[in-house]
Amino acid sequence: MRVKFRDTIWGHTLVKNEGRFIWFVVKSVIDYLDKMLIWDTGSTDDTVKIINLLQKEYSKKILFKEIGSVDAEGITKARQEMLNQTKSDWFLIVDGDEVWWRGS
Repeated sequence: MRVKFRDTIWGHTLVKNEGRFIWFVVKSVIDYLDKMLIWDTGSTDDTVKIINLLQKEYSKKILFKEIGSVDAEGITKARQEMLNQTKSDWFLIVDGDEVWWRGS
């Protein structure tokens, strides 16, 4: 029998052209998460480049995927697929421009 010491939590982030914010977003929550799914929906700015840099630093935590441009239905399907892949007790949806300050 496996003894569980604490609950696990994964973060879900869908992004498109969040190059101005994504570094701050990830840095503000990554220490509190066991894994972070970050999926890009067709960015044309530096978002993918920044996420790739972050993934090198947090290779065991960040699971990055480029899914390409999607419509509203595609966003819904992507969120459901994120849920299907999540293997944690809890998950947190983090917007691509949602920076959490210390103490929050």
